[in-house]
Amino acid sequence: MMDENFGNLNRSAIVLAYKQPFADWLNSQEKDFTFNLADHESDIYLLPDFETPEEMEKRLNKNFDLLFTPKLFGWYMDESMWPQNRTFNMFQNWFHYTLHTMIFDTQKAPIQKF
Repeated sequence: MMDENFGNLNRSAIVLAYKQPFADWLNSQEKDFTFNLADHESDIYLLPDFETPEEMEKRLNKNFDLLFTPKLFGWYMDESMWPQNRTFNMFQNWFHYTLHTMIFDTQKAPIQKF
């Protein structure tokens, strides 16, 4: 049961997970490494407070690289190794994502950023 202090955050969220094309690209970069999708959790990114998933999708279409580049940077800091000419279509092919407009905080402790 949720306590009356738990509330809806003024944020939306995207849950982002790798798909096979990302794994294929990464595996093509490393000869002695095999990237296995099953070994990696999804990441959750908090976004501005959107009213609808359609609003979020429209913003994501224009700003997808704000999520794409950190995922690439997490594997290679050398940007010359990254795929060039990234598009929203490529983002959709390389990542599974779900958009969420309702984010609830079930904890009483304040949120901390690290």
